[in-house]
Amino acid sequence: MGNHLHLVVQLEPARVRQGSDAEVAARWARPFPFREGTAAARERKRDELMADATRMLAVRARLGDLSWLMRCLAEPIARAANAEDDFKGCF
Repeated sequence: MGNHLHLVVQLEPARVRQGSDAEVAARWARPFPFREGTAAARERKRDELMADATRMLAVRARLGDLSWLMRCLAEPIARAANAEDDFKGCF
């Protein structure tokens, strides 16, 4: 069927736990890019993330969590489908 896809995912939570704050912040920025497009803004945002220990713990947990990944994949798809159907609420 052309209306769905299958995705094979390999998560490595141990690698996320062992990675440096800079590596984790860089990996977080891939699926969640910073709004400002300049290199200086990206660096500033990365530094702000690394300075917040509580936020770094949350980011580390989310990068190794399959449920979080699925949420992040499903949300933009649901938003696009709802916009296409001119619908609000659960998809």
